[in-house]
Amino acid sequence: MVFKIVTVGTSTVRIADYNEARLAIFIQNRGDNDVFISENQTDAFVNGVVLRKFDSLSRIKMLGANVEYALYARTLVGTSDVVIIEDFQMYEG
Repeated sequence: MVFKIVTVGTSTVRIADYNEARLAIFIQNRGDNDVFISENQTDAFVNGVVLRKFDSLSRIKMLGANVEYALYARTLVGTSDVVIIEDFQMYEG
């Protein structure tokens, strides 16, 4: 399991890399400004999901969600801290 906090501003940032082993991802906006989350790095405002203060988004592979894609985030104004928790399939080798 991976836990991280990313400060998101008005420039688009990748908050989660593409990873086929990802089983679930949880994202929560812990800041005061709205955060737009999207698989599209060029147009998060149009194609994204808006997370207001303390809103969260979860995607779970077992429930049919496509969780492997990279995710991008940005704000319209200011910055916000975003909490990201990811769970991955473990490979034995």
